[in-house]
Amino acid sequence: NDPSLAQAILGDDITELQNILRSHHQQRLQLKRKQEEELALLYADPFDVEAQKKIEAAIRQKGIDENWEAAIEHNPEAFGRVVMLYVDMEVNGVPLKAFVDSGAQSTIISKDCAERCGLLRLLDQRYRGVAIGVGQSEILGRIHVAAIK
Repeated sequence: NDPSLAQAILGDDITELQNILRSHHQQRLQLKRKQEEELALLYADPFDVEAQKKIEAAIRQKGIDENWEAAIEHNPEAFGRVVMLYVDMEVNGVPLKAFVDSGAQSTIISKDCAERCGLLRLLDQRYRGVAIGVGQSEILGRIHVAAIK
């Protein structure tokens, strides 16, 4: 979100990078100080309905911020962009574009795609079932091996 920070990181000017980081740190400190002052004014009259609503909102936001900070520290990969990998390949001599899921336990093919590739004749229906995850889908069976390139 900050082109000057990105440029400073990509460049060789360490002094400029330090200045930008110091400036960001000062801005965060000033914002925090201002929020604390506003909250102190609200606590000065805790029986005011509007003050109570603002105090409640501040407490809620603090919880959200702490949750975000914990997530950034312990699960930073959840905040990165993931580029989906698609590859050109052939299955049983039929050209396809396939999605690569490096964490998958098995390879899944749709019935239509298996039919186009001439693989339905190899479908072992003893492995029928239901796949449950984000959604739910019927598993028609298993094709134990197929030629891919």
